[in-house]
Amino acid sequence: MNDKELNHKIRNEVFSEHGIRLSEQDPIFSVVLANKMMLDSVSDSLEEVVRDVPRAMNTVIEKIVLAVEDSERTVGSLRDETKGMLSALTKLEIENAHQRIKEIVVADTSAVLTGSTQALQSVAAKAEGKINELSASLRDTKLLITNVCLSVALALIVMTASIGG
Repeated sequence: MNDKELNHKIRNEVFSEHGIRLSEQDPIFSVVLANKMMLDSVSDSLEEVVRDVPRAMNTVIEKIVLAVEDSERTVGSLRDETKGMLSALTKLEIENAHQRIKEIVVADTSAVLTGSTQALQSVAAKAEGKINELSASLRDTKLLITNVCLSVALALIVMTASIGG
């Protein structure tokens, strides 16, 4: 949606819900434009962070595949070397492989999620800082209230994204 369409939509919704007519020159549109620009820059950073998660998960999956293949090779050589101890050794090796895989998955997944969460928090903090700078420069009470509402909405979006991630 371009800026003109967004301004038109806002004017229509404010009028239909509150009976207030906003002109195209109303200062609220400078706040809307600034917030749209802020959200666009934050969304680019957010997309980059979200885009990195599948790559990191692929790395984890590759490590799991390698661990499973290594375990299969070890189990095969044990079976060929000693038939008598096969049952006990196989069970032990499978348990060890399971434990190694579990440790790899837990460690790598935790690292990926921690990194993604920290990156999301950093992006949210930057956005909040920029929004706070913008709101400090605005003197109009209506604009300040609108800016605070938009900041809270942005924070909720980022928190929801980090919880869902």
